[in-house]
Amino acid sequence: MKDSKNHNNIRISAKREGILANYAKAAVFLYGILSIPEFVEVFNHYEAHKTYEQEAISGLLSHEKSNPDSCEYQVFKNLLISSTFFLKVRKEDKAALYAIREEQRKNPRFLPSKADFIKFSDPLYIEPYEPFEELLAYIIENGIYETDIKDDIDDVRSDLLDLHELFQQEGCNVGWLLDFFLEREYSFKDTDMTNDFLQVVVKAHNNTRKFSINGHTPTELFEIFNKNKSEKPSFTLSKKVGRNESCPCGSGRKFKKCCSFAESTGASTLSRDKRLAFFSLWYILLEYVNRNLRLGLDIDIRRELPKMEVVMMLRKRLWEEPSLISRFIGDAGSYHEITPEGIRILESWENHHLKETFLVVKYTPEHAVLMPIKSEKDPIFYGVVGLESSIAEVLNYKVNTMIEAVLLPYGEKIIYDGMVAPYPLVFSNGITDKISKIYEEAERDRRIITSLDINR
Repeated sequence: MKDSKNHNNIRISAKREGILANYAKAAVFLYGILSIPEFVEVFNHYEAHKTYEQEAISGLLSHEKSNPDSCEYQVFKNLLISSTFFLKVRKEDKAALYAIREEQRKNPRFLPSKADFIKFSDPLYIEPYEPFEELLAYIIENGIYETDIKDDIDDVRSDLLDLHELFQQEGCNVGWLLDFFLEREYSFKDTDMTNDFLQVVVKAHNNTRKFSINGHTPTELFEIFNKNKSEKPSFTLSKKVGRNESCPCGSGRKFKKCCSFAESTGASTLSRDKRLAFFSLWYILLEYVNRNLRLGLDIDIRRELPKMEVVMMLRKRLWEEPSLISRFIGDAGSYHEITPEGIRILESWENHHLKETFLVVKYTPEHAVLMPIKSEKDPIFYGVVGLESSIAEVLNYKVNTMIEAVLLPYGEKIIYDGMVAPYPLVFSNGITDKISKIYEEAERDRRIITSLDINR
């Protein structure tokens, strides 16, 4: 029995070739595409018996040639790529392959334990699977797909495997998402069910290990981003945009004739005095949340500004239990900094805050225009101003971006609580064009909401 092969004068045992091929399968199912040098780095991260580029190429090509019908990867121009993904980009759009590579270069690589990494060599393996189990349960419990017999449930599981594969390769596009399910005879009772269902689907997407971010989930990458952020609660542009450069928002116009207006006027942010008043009130409130819930976090605003990770944790707990604000107001006698006006502002935050997922529609000199995703069928637009920096600067002038945010009334303006969580999701051109036209009508009719009605 032949137990070794000679390829390009490199002798590789069948066992060694099998190990290389198994790692290649796991790598392409997790990352979709990577260069041979990157594959070598991944392999050597786990294996004591290191490989090198010539051996890796030889072993992988030999295995691919010996298993033409079952090999799960292809070696293509010094790239290792998933066979199914390769067939797609080869037939439809090679630019998609290079676009993913460009995104990969910006992001760290997900490297689980060796045992967990090898699990990805199974094409049916999904991790984390809980969000897809939640999606399956939602479909069955709400009768979105008739599942009277086991075969029907297996059909749904098969559809979710297909959906997972699409999520690995693409963004969460509302247009094709609905088409995906409607073409498979899923049905929705009304708009509310459709919107609720899409929220469950978006959660599954945000917990899918994506090719473009090197095997991380969008949720993980957001957590990494926030962990590495500056401790100071301020935001600035990552790159200064020249006035004669193309505007980063994608309008096609020069920056000086587009979003530069928002930057230069200062109208899209709070004044210095109002900003300082906001942060003073906000940090005292978070300090109270820490004390009231006995969280034991290190926060003493009289000594120094709290660290970003502390703010994030306290903010999360606050919006999980907004009634903490009422308790804080009840104890306000122990906080001499709280004025009657401050109490009115706090009451408005508790009663009229908006914790939603929004689409960023447009930037104007006065504000950023945000639309709650759940209002897509009957759009509502909010004009929101920034704190230290405009929202345009915080998001680097990107529009048609999905963000999670908490909007707050603040006098006659709408602000946010200092943090936005962007998602790498993409809407179809048809949907964004439709929303843009509706926004233009709303703007013409002066229906942009720029203050939250505290009397409603």
